[in-house]
Amino acid sequence: MKKLKLFVVFTNLMLCNKNMTFAQSTFAQNASTNNLSASPTTDGGYISVSSRVILKADDNGDTLWTRQFYRDSSYADWALCGQSYDGEYYAVGSIHDSLNTIGQFSLVMLKLDSFGNLTWTKGFGHNVWNNHLIQIVETKDSSYLIAGYHSFPNYNESIFLIKINNYGHLMWSKDFSNSTNLELNSVNETDDGGFIISSASGAAALLLFKTDSIGNYVWAQKFSSFLPYSASNVVQLDNGDYIVSANRSGICLFRTDGYGNLLWSKVFTHSNHEYIVSSCRTNNGGLAILGQGIAGVLLMLTDSSGNFSMAKEYGNDSATVWGSGGKGNNISQYTDGSYLVSGYYPSQLPSNTFFLLKTDSDGNNWCGATPITYTDSIINISASPTILSNSDSLIQFNTILTQGFGYSLFNTFCLSSTAIHQIENVEEEIKIYPNPASETIIISGLKQPTDFTIKNILGDVVYKISTETNIINISGLVVGFFFIESNSEKRHLVSRFIKE
Repeated sequence: MKKLKLFVVFTNLMLCNKNMTFAQSTFAQNASTNNLSASPTTDGGYISVSSRVILKADDNGDTLWTRQFYRDSSYADWALCGQSYDGEYYAVGSIHDSLNTIGQFSLVMLKLDSFGNLTWTKGFGHNVWNNHLIQIVETKDSSYLIAGYHSFPNYNESIFLIKINNYGHLMWSKDFSNSTNLELNSVNETDDGGFIISSASGAAALLLFKTDSIGNYVWAQKFSSFLPYSASNVVQLDNGDYIVSANRSGICLFRTDGYGNLLWSKVFTHSNHEYIVSSCRTNNGGLAILGQGIAGVLLMLTDSSGNFSMAKEYGNDSATVWGSGGKGNNISQYTDGSYLVSGYYPSQLPSNTFFLLKTDSDGNNWCGATPITYTDSIINISASPTILSNSDSLIQFNTILTQGFGYSLFNTFCLSSTAIHQIENVEEEIKIYPNPASETIIISGLKQPTDFTIKNILGDVVYKISTETNIINISGLVVGFFFIESNSEKRHLVSRFIKE
């Protein structure tokens, strides 16, 4: 298997405050999916995964470290990630099973400490053809629920839930199926420690079902007249009700009581016919909906009663700096109210061009945001109880992964003009090439001799040099990411490079 290569564009360091907004992009060759998942971290930055690379960035969007992991000749493809209550990071994905004894692909999860070092890794095999990961939830007891659906050759698809503890040990696992294909859309923990799941099916219906804290089936409701395999998301409100967002000739919202009985339903329409991709509950109890328009990515906010608050579309003008045609993957909210959106460009070359977009709490981003007004109307949805089959079936095995560096950096090409504090009246800019490099790097843009200091990702000084030349020998450095600082009478400059 070829080693993943990510090509990046480096930018000068800018000092920004916590409430900055930005847009970033990177792309990967030989990436196996169009997935980019990103999750906010407590330091104001984010943790992200894009195919084989796990990346940690600070609150400026600057990369702190990246990692890849592999077993034998197979690299792990990561789909989901986040930060745990203990401050460490987790990621879950899949890895090809070369022995072909427990399905074509096996699920794998790991935890990393704050510096990206491996804490533990576990694998979970299932006797099926393929596993599709949709969501991971850290539960109130500091365990994890991994959720997705199986693809069976010549059989209907079914939903799986896997509960593991904070050390990666299996607690329980469940499969759910009925007479049609079931594809998991979203899962969230409920106030009683159970789980609420929304699912799409091939029968133009949406399923909402509830389990207890150990995955036992409690109740299920079927809602008809939705598009086949329609995306949907469900969250629980403070009073125990559920609010579901889904696609039905527009963006549809409906609310049920704690047993799935329908209370109200409405649909939001616009001329571009946006459809939902993902959603999350906001800090004020409302809903943030990530949608897809004809030309760009949509962010729509509502209150807990489903009343429209605002909507904005990003990248709907091909003349803007980040282009048009982006497709969102997921959305999440920081504690300060700002939003983090991840996605990809399906039509740009090279393939698998990913982007991250951070907005303020009102959806503003200085890379361009077009306000959109929606009209909502009441619609009729038929709801009826349904029955799902519930079974246990999982094989657990330990997976030994080898850690390596993943060469990935996001190019920040648009930052909030009100959040950047740049040093005035300075003409010099520091640029490094080639980057990555194995033997030497060339510094350009400096107009006078300067002292250079090279630090690793932990901030340790590994090399100092005072030189009048712009060529620095880095052959003695280990493989990884480094920061290079230059000190002159005018300013203190910092940039980054990769040692191959």
